[in-house]
Amino acid sequence: MDFEEINLKLYLDELGLNHENKTLNNRITIQKAVFIGQCAGIDMGFHYEWHIRGPYSRDLTPVYYRFNRHFNDGETEYEYCSLKEKVKERISEFKDIIKPPDDVKLETPQWLEFIASIMYLMNVFDGDENKVKSQLRKSNKSGYCKYYPKAINKINEINIFKEKYNFS
Repeated sequence: MDFEEINLKLYLDELGLNHENKTLNNRITIQKAVFIGQCAGIDMGFHYEWHIRGPYSRDLTPVYYRFNRHFNDGETEYEYCSLKEKVKERISEFKDIIKPPDDVKLETPQWLEFIASIMYLMNVFDGDENKVKSQLRKSNKSGYCKYYPKAINKINEINIFKEKYNFS
């Protein structure tokens, strides 16, 4: 198990998320949770680009596949590691964004896809909400747009672009 795999496992555990990648929803959740963490300053070193389901990292994909293969083979190196306290503190500040509000009728993967897409597009379009909403509609997320105000409130609550925290 390498450093990236261990950090991913520890990060997902801290968020209370499953590391399994067997379903599309699990992979969406992992991709978007890591993206949100990186936006919040948890530097995991993954590059993201736009994809039909929002921000996607080609670099992250092999990491979670390798980790799950090693995990299923019984490797447990992660048990001897922990996140820095500063990283844990920052995660605790934004982990509430992971679960959709009670009045939002989306499952966690779809909520994270929506939140991460807004965050990515806000960066691309320099905060121009009209352009963000237009791109969301083009990306088959128009059904989610009724939750846009709640998503923006959640993003603002966690002070997303606070500062950078490194794992090492």
